[in-house]
Amino acid sequence: MNKLEGQWLNEVSGLGCIVCLVKDGIYSPALIHHIRTWHGRRITRNHKYVLPMCHAHHDGGIAGVSFHKNSTLWCEKYGSQEDLLEEVHNQLIKKWGLSVFPNLETSLKRFESFLSV
Repeated sequence: MNKLEGQWLNEVSGLGCIVCLVKDGIYSPALIHHIRTWHGRRITRNHKYVLPMCHAHHDGGIAGVSFHKNSTLWCEKYGSQEDLLEEVHNQLIKKWGLSVFPNLETSLKRFESFLSV
């Protein structure tokens, strides 16, 4: 992990658990959950595509509350990882006081320039 990726992960985790924020309007300290994507025949994890989740919503809760206990039930209850990633994106835009960008890649490029100022 390089310095910029570390700063990105700190910014994301600083939001607190995205599920607690969206569903209950509360702040809970967060761990980083990597959204796994398929590339050919293998699954990869990328530091750009992460969700901040509290221990209970990540892997410490019971099925239906914890993503890693039952991801299908979790997604039915809280929404897709992609929808929550978009919410993370929107929360960071608000936090930084920036205008909305058309996609995450554009936001990440803007984030890089934001950090270098």
